[in-house]
Amino acid sequence: MSLHCHSNLVVSSAKKLNTPLKPSVVLLTSFIFASVSAYAGTSTKQNTPTNPDVAAQSNLTGVQSNAIGKSGLGTSIRYTEILENNSNSYNQIAVRADKVASKMAKQGPIDIQLTGANDSDLENGFKQHSGFTEVVGQDSAGIAPRKRRMDYTTTYKNFDDQMQIGHVHGDLKAPLINVDEYRLSNVYVQGNATDEADIEFLQGWAKHHQDTNLSEGVVQYTGDATYMENLHLKDGQQSSPVVNGTSEFNVDFVKALLEGTLSFQDGDYKYMPEGNKIGIKAGITGNTFKGNNNGIDTAGGFFGEDGRLLGGIYQQALIPGGEGSAPGEGTTFQGTFGASKTTKTLDPVANPDVAVDSNVTGFHSSALSNDNLIGPSIHYGAIRDNKTGSYDQLSIRANETDSREYYAAVGVNLTGSEDASYGNGFKQHTDETLIELGPILRRDFEYQSIYKDFDGEMQIGHVLGDPKVRWTIITPGRLSNVHVQGNATNLTDMQYMKDLAQYKVDSELNDGKVEYKGVATYMENLHLKDGKRAGPVVDGTSTFDVDFINANLEGELAFNAGAYKYMPEGNKIKIKADITGNTFAGNLNNIDTAGGFYGEDAKLLGGVYQQALTTGGVAKKKGEGTTFQGTFGASKVETRGSNAPSEPELPTVESDMTGFQSTTLSSKEKTLPFGLGKLDNAVGYVAIRDDQSDFTTTVDKDGSLVPVDNRKGDNFKSFDKGVVRADMVKPDSVLKPIDVSLKQSGSVKVDAGKGSFNPTFNYKSVYENFDSQMQVGHVYGNFDSAAGEVSRATNVYVQGYLTATEAMDRLKDINEGKAQYTGVATYIENIHLGDNANTAPVKGTSAFDVDFVNNSVKGELAFDGNFKYMPEGNKIGIEATIDGNTFAGNVNGIDTAGGFYGEDAKFLGGIYQDAAIEGGKGDLPGTGTRFQGTFGAEKQ
Repeated sequence: MSLHCHSNLVVSSAKKLNTPLKPSVVLLTSFIFASVSAYAGTSTKQNTPTNPDVAAQSNLTGVQSNAIGKSGLGTSIRYTEILENNSNSYNQIAVRADKVASKMAKQGPIDIQLTGANDSDLENGFKQHSGFTEVVGQDSAGIAPRKRRMDYTTTYKNFDDQMQIGHVHGDLKAPLINVDEYRLSNVYVQGNATDEADIEFLQGWAKHHQDTNLSEGVVQYTGDATYMENLHLKDGQQSSPVVNGTSEFNVDFVKALLEGTLSFQDGDYKYMPEGNKIGIKAGITGNTFKGNNNGIDTAGGFFGEDGRLLGGIYQQALIPGGEGSAPGEGTTFQGTFGASKTTKTLDPVANPDVAVDSNVTGFHSSALSNDNLIGPSIHYGAIRDNKTGSYDQLSIRANETDSREYYAAVGVNLTGSEDASYGNGFKQHTDETLIELGPILRRDFEYQSIYKDFDGEMQIGHVLGDPKVRWTIITPGRLSNVHVQGNATNLTDMQYMKDLAQYKVDSELNDGKVEYKGVATYMENLHLKDGKRAGPVVDGTSTFDVDFINANLEGELAFNAGAYKYMPEGNKIKIKADITGNTFAGNLNNIDTAGGFYGEDAKLLGGVYQQALTTGGVAKKKGEGTTFQGTFGASKVETRGSNAPSEPELPTVESDMTGFQSTTLSSKEKTLPFGLGKLDNAVGYVAIRDDQSDFTTTVDKDGSLVPVDNRKGDNFKSFDKGVVRADMVKPDSVLKPIDVSLKQSGSVKVDAGKGSFNPTFNYKSVYENFDSQMQVGHVYGNFDSAAGEVSRATNVYVQGYLTATEAMDRLKDINEGKAQYTGVATYIENIHLGDNANTAPVKGTSAFDVDFVNNSVKGELAFDGNFKYMPEGNKIGIEATIDGNTFAGNVNGIDTAGGFYGEDAKFLGGIYQDAAIEGGKGDLPGTGTRFQGTFGAEKQ
């Protein structure tokens, strides 16, 4: 971003300033004025995975875990690590209680019948089976054999004969005395495991989605969960497992990570975690997973073709082995989960590796106005294809629109080596050529080319000028041209975009439409009788939804408030067009449009538009026929779609422009002629003002009138025009706010209540704009009158579209709430009229560390050069406290205020001012406030 001369350095600021600023008071005499200055100061190609179309494994595999509670002396509950389950039957399971308590099950696994013909139905598809068996073990001393009867219950659920999850639980009684000696609680999952070739496909699918920004590449599963407590004999009677739980999982096969939540309805639980939710986290190895999260062990696997099922078990593990003596110690609960894949993992569409068209092609349109007696005074023919084939020249085929005025096409240069910045990424080229009126007659054509380049693959722009009769100042005509051109997207890529959109629809990622965002321009006063005109407005934004499946697009061009004659209501222009190949054309609300797609994978969209109230825009009077035209250019938004339930969409930026500004006023001792009084040596400012600052009353403070801010103002409305609130610095000398241009230097009368002796503010403006989201700048200069120079005013500002407060809250969860910003800074000194030196701002660098959790901003501004008043080392420290989306502070005698702008706080911008004493009050140069400046930075 470059610093634009004769334009503003402005940053967007809040409509409110919640953080209190240190009040500062200016000390000036009855006739003092301030001057102000401003600083104008792809999708990745990769191998597309293909589904191997393999069946799930035929043998059953899985995992199980067993918790054993016992009565008597010693440890009363424990379990072993999760074990493999090799039962190979959905009807039976070998419970490995012997791995936990060998005295209870001396002879090895306990064979348990899981199912039966008369099993009862439970909720959510679970079934229950009851049975009994004898378990051969030893007595408590481990000497004599002992048989124990176990009456047990199994609770299980089958998933399409591909997977089963379940519980086995029962109490083992001592022979003869019928006393419960042991409690067995088993959880298991088993099934036909997904073939590892299918797992590799899912890995490839996920990576393809992540690399091409189709989605996050996360596969989602939803299903059931169970929960069982009272695993300890002393917990009392054990009831059946809770089966009303639900499970949700996100599986990242690229990172080999599974994360999920098990949720249960309210109930009478002893040990259920807070909120009735259990977090699951595990690493994936092949077609299995295993992990521990917050003291909960889990294991399981993927089952069925394409990993369409996920199942596992979990068990609390407060200590290794879950050992404990009293109830509530060791392990207190266990359970299962089973879920089905909800994400459609279809074979992705292969992206063809084709280059863009090498020729530069596009469209252009010319509105022609003349002031002769023959024919209409304004018209255009049609939007025409652009055959020039160059980003540097354009052949304007005005002769095809009006052959009476133009004998041949008008060749113009669009670019040059000395082109100036025009704002918002546009550049300005000024040139001249001759227009042929016939074989001999010519006209002088001095013109401007306003253009923007998009990555060397697309260009949009305007060419405008009033041809003159040779060697005179007579202008009998006006030419206004808009164009778009670039390296068009290959037609094979266009087919890919259609196939990709259909894939998104079939995968339920989204509606298949592709979003584009960018810039827009607007130009009116096309009729010669509209009078003098400025260049095109380039602060517009463009948004488009492109439906490649149905071959159409719709969009909206939005512009900031301004003094327009013909702009449609709401400063918005609707665009609608049909797509043919890699181009589009259409008409909506009497607005013709045409354009195309440029770059690989249609990454850019650009076009031109022109009002057509009549065929060809023909009319005699201004305001009829065609009154405006413009361009638009946008980039594809690479959003990651998802089929997950989405949270309500929150605003990303505030809709109203806001900002902060500060103005210093100074004078030097001087007796004024004509009985106008005397000026004193004085300099100062009152306070940093925000968007709502305004006043109707004042109070006396230390001999100066200070406005009482009534919070009813609206000081920031446009990146092009601003208002310098010098009236809030010295209300008895500057009676009204001063309207200034932020895009160019100028002169304006200042209402000082002196009638014909009112001074003129001759100001310069410099600024830097950040993607039409934020602008920082200076407006500075002297107040000149019949009495000579009477005051100097220097104004700094930041304005734009603040990050929405809701979006600011989300930043606390990213990177522990910390962010770094780097960018530019400005510094201006000699702001006292008595300094008698150059007051132009200089440019430096800025770097900030931001802590969104602790609401702090800390930064350093660095400059090169020899300065009078610059702090030591040519460095200025900035420290401030964040309040919502703005910040303010005073450290080391420097007041600062600013805010965060754009989506996700992409930009940080603010102003600062020397305030070693309150209000920066002083008399001679070098006292009071001595310097001020701005800063603007982008998040890294």
